[in-house]
Amino acid sequence: MATRRYQQRRRAETSEQTRRRILDAVETRLRERPDRAISVDEVARLAGVARSTVYLIFESRAGLFDAVADDLLERGGFDEVLRAIADPDPRETVRGGIR
Repeated sequence: MATRRYQQRRRAETSEQTRRRILDAVETRLRERPDRAISVDEVARLAGVARSTVYLIFESRAGLFDAVADDLLERGGFDEVLRAIADPDPRETVRGGIR
């Protein structure tokens, strides 16, 4: 009898959705009140999760903000710009930067 490979796809999807909600909560809060400090408690409340969940996923407040910065850079296409300017051909660097 062949054994079926066990996958935790649903758990991974739920985990990613929770992570996304937390990142979105930070971004929303930064847009609404950029002049005020953000607490992990506030982020957790806005995301609808426990404070411990934020720490479980991001390990620290600094880890949370690092993840927010990485997410913004990734969604903004910054990694593509870095790849483009790394090309040794100057013409391709310019073309890639424009794209």
